[in-house]
Amino acid sequence: MESALKVYGQSWRDPEKIYRERRFSIRQRLPTMSAIQLQNCINNLNGDLETLKAEIKECREAINQLKHGKKPENMLRKFGIHQSISETTENITAKFRAEIEWRKKVAKWILRERAIYLWEQRLRKAKALKLPLLKHQQKTLKQKAHMLLKQMAKCTEELQSLYSNYQKTTSQYYNNTQQINLLDFNSSSDTEGESITSPPNLNNIIQKLNEAFKSMQIT
Repeated sequence: MESALKVYGQSWRDPEKIYRERRFSIRQRLPTMSAIQLQNCINNLNGDLETLKAEIKECREAINQLKHGKKPENMLRKFGIHQSISETTENITAKFRAEIEWRKKVAKWILRERAIYLWEQRLRKAKALKLPLLKHQQKTLKQKAHMLLKQMAKCTEELQSLYSNYQKTTSQYYNNTQQINLLDFNSSSDTEGESITSPPNLNNIIQKLNEAFKSMQIT
C-alpha cells in the first residue's frame, strides 16, 4: 500500500473514499498479517504522524516569526508559499494557518487508519496469553516430525531389504518351476505358466526416497 501520508495528502482526492478503500484492503490482509508486519504498519503510521506534527510546529514557528516582523524564508520555500510584494503579513500568516489545518485533517484520517491496526493488536495481545503453550507445542511437534522422518527413513531401508529378498525368492520360485517342468513326467500340465503375485518395480521409488532422506541429513 502507498504511504498514508502521501494518499491522504492529495488535496484533489476524497479522503473519506480513500479511507474506505484502504480500510477494506487492510481488513483483507489482517488475517494473514504477521505480528511483525502489523507492528511495522503501526510504526509507519506513527512516522507519518510525527512528520505532520513536525511540519505543524514549523508552521507555527513561521507564524511566530511573522508576528515579530521576521520573514521565514526557509518555511516559505518549504511549504511552497509565494509572497508577493504587496501581500500583507496577515495574508501570509493565514496561509501558514491553512497549512496547519490541512495537516490536522490529514492526521485525523491517519489516526482513524491506525486505529484499525491498534484494535487488531489489542485482540492479538489478549490471545497471546496462550503463546507459551503454543511455543511449547511447536517444539514438541518439531521433535515429533523429526522422529517420524527418521522412522520413514528406517522403513525405507527395511522396504529395500524386503524387496531385495522378495526378488531373490521369486527368482528361485521360477527357477524351481522350470526344473519341475523339465523333470516331472507325471504332471498333467505344465506349471511354467503358474505365477505368484508381483508388486510394481520399487527400485526407482526406493532410490528416490533414499536420495530425499539423504539430502535432508536425517540422523
